[in-house]
Amino acid sequence: MINWGEQLRFANIGKSRLTGFPEGTRFGWSYAEFSERYGRDVIEREVRQVVVASPEQVAEINHLLGIVKLPEGAMEKWLTAAQVETWEEMEADKADKIIQALKAKLHV
Repeated sequence: MINWGEQLRFANIGKSRLTGFPEGTRFGWSYAEFSERYGRDVIEREVRQVVVASPEQVAEINHLLGIVKLPEGAMEKWLTAAQVETWEEMEADKADKIIQALKAKLHV
């Protein structure tokens, strides 16, 4: 006979970089357990709409990068600071700041 109060589903952690989910561990699959491990404040925080860079902004950044000489690693630093891997993933307001910074270097 099944005791419906028992946990019937489990999560088995394979690879993970999250401290709340150590590799090789297993835990009962429930919202309460998952949110405690991941962080209820992260999961339940207010939603914020993200507007990514427009194709025009990306094209302008790429155009300016072809003209402006940047110190080595500057581009990677900007991408890392924005927590993205490509210009297309960058938030529109951050893309605007990069465009302004690149344009300012044209006038130096």
